[in-house]
Amino acid sequence: MTRIASRLLLTDFSLANQIYADARVQVFVVDTATWRPTTTLATLYQALTGTAEHENPLALDSLGKWLSAVYVDQPVICRISGPTVPNHDTGAIALQSAFRGEWEIGAVYTLGDIVRDGRFGSDTNKLYIATIGHISSGSWTSDLTGGKWLLYVDASTPVDYDDTIVSPATGFFFENEGARIHRLNDRLFLGAAVDNDGSTQGGGIGADWFSAGTGVSAGLNWVHFAATVALTVPSGKVGFAAASRASDVPAGYGSTQASIPFVGIGIMDRTGSGPPYWTSYGAYFEARMEPVSAAIGTVIGIEIDAINFGSVVHQSTPWRRQTLGGATALWLASGGDPANHGRAIAPAQLALGIVNNGETFTAGLVFANDAIEGTDGSSGFGHAVALSTRHLIGWWGVGAGNGEIVNYITSTATVPGPSLQFQNGATLHISVAGNIDFSVSNIASAVNGIGVVPSVTGASPYLETFGNDANVPLKIKPKGAGNLELYAEQMLFYSDVGAQLSGVVSSVTDNTYFSTLEFTDGGPFLYGRGYIVCGFGMVANGVNRLVITNAATGNPASVAAAGTDTNIDIYLDPQGTTGTIRFGVPTATSASAGSASALPGVPASYLIVKDGAGTSLKIPAWNT
Repeated sequence: MTRIASRLLLTDFSLANQIYADARVQVFVVDTATWRPTTTLATLYQALTGTAEHENPLALDSLGKWLSAVYVDQPVICRISGPTVPNHDTGAIALQSAFRGEWEIGAVYTLGDIVRDGRFGSDTNKLYIATIGHISSGSWTSDLTGGKWLLYVDASTPVDYDDTIVSPATGFFFENEGARIHRLNDRLFLGAAVDNDGSTQGGGIGADWFSAGTGVSAGLNWVHFAATVALTVPSGKVGFAAASRASDVPAGYGSTQASIPFVGIGIMDRTGSGPPYWTSYGAYFEARMEPVSAAIGTVIGIEIDAINFGSVVHQSTPWRRQTLGGATALWLASGGDPANHGRAIAPAQLALGIVNNGETFTAGLVFANDAIEGTDGSSGFGHAVALSTRHLIGWWGVGAGNGEIVNYITSTATVPGPSLQFQNGATLHISVAGNIDFSVSNIASAVNGIGVVPSVTGASPYLETFGNDANVPLKIKPKGAGNLELYAEQMLFYSDVGAQLSGVVSSVTDNTYFSTLEFTDGGPFLYGRGYIVCGFGMVANGVNRLVITNAATGNPASVAAAGTDTNIDIYLDPQGTTGTIRFGVPTATSASAGSASALPGVPASYLIVKDGAGTSLKIPAWNT
């Protein structure tokens, strides 16, 4: 028997694959009657010819591939075990497995070639595989009985593909335990095999870390393996990948052409009343941080990256949510797509919920300092949150039922208006033009403050001071020489309990009668119509004073001296050398004020004064 090309390259593990890094590979001879591995290790050759052999088993390198080429001369199955991959077998390697068409007389066949026993053989649709390299004889029957060919696929009976392909149940899930796995070219079908409940990986190997539901996967017992595709990745890399691109969508797909690589739909259609109450999820993601060093890394429940390789687009606003050429990381839409699915719909209750599911968050919503276009957190401004007019930010109290809103911030403006800005030195109310309308300064270690108190009907709102000090004055300070202007006819003073004590009243109705009280270094001055009406002089250490007192009906008003001295004169001082003191007096009614001959004639007038007892005295006066 002539053997031709009896060795072929074992292509498995010829390319790098980190999953198999430093793995151990055993290569077993295949039982060609069952195409299952035997317990016999196959001979592994170092070259296509020669006697040099490899050890069996072999170790893969750190990249997960052969250290050098491996050749075999018979069908084999590789069994892999390693630090990052569960033990498993490869499929049977039938060496090249090239389909050569119908068997022919005198043809050269290589180990693993596949033929149909056509018109020169039994002329059926059965496929056979060459067990050795050889040149065919003149008889198909002799080559077959001589062991050169082995039945590969029995396709002699046509199959109606509208019917179900049925095989008797084996009661096993894994092939090495007895389950029948049928391969038609590159298609893989699981025949009558039971469900995998996740308790084993087959071949006596226990459940993987995820299926075991202990340790880091504890608490996931609600993941039902009979109804769930469970995927674990030994390499720790990507476990599931799905991708789509717009260029693959047919042009005639519809008016709305979208490429969506993944869709998860949860439908709540359970009727009746609770408890229990049921919840359906379109998708669920769970991120677990194990009790390891915080410096090692972090875990993220889900990351959504928006990447814009195009040109810079316009800013999104509540009135222009998406712009062509833009990239959006997360889009929360109520109503679905299409909006109503042909049915009446109602508002969705929540767009984004942050809840305590056994533990709290240390932060609810965080914007990185350089995440928003326009600012790096130190300079410039960026639009982190954009709300439409009449959208409000609300705070809720316990209240009744589902609680009640207790505070909120909103805007009813329809044109550009003022803004609020917090700075290191103050909180500013900024005008549309960018100027400061109003500010509250920030004072280090401040303990006293000012408040605005509104009022009910019939009462007055007011400003008040408060703080740690027992007495906190209220100061009003204009800039520079600016005036303090009051748009009021009266300025009233009240006690702490609200009783009116005193006041300043302005009865001037014509601004040409403008009256002012001015305090100067020399003393206070009273102005009327722009001129000084009177002034009050001051001296250092002045302890004596004048007291002007009013009086009731029938009693005199008085000007008196008062102070620390026992005797205090009242000094009237005209200005200049010819200035005099004038008194307004009544006209004289008597021709004679007395008989004293020394008097200069008849008095022109007289002054009426009273002594301390109230007795009237007449003091005559003459023109000189």
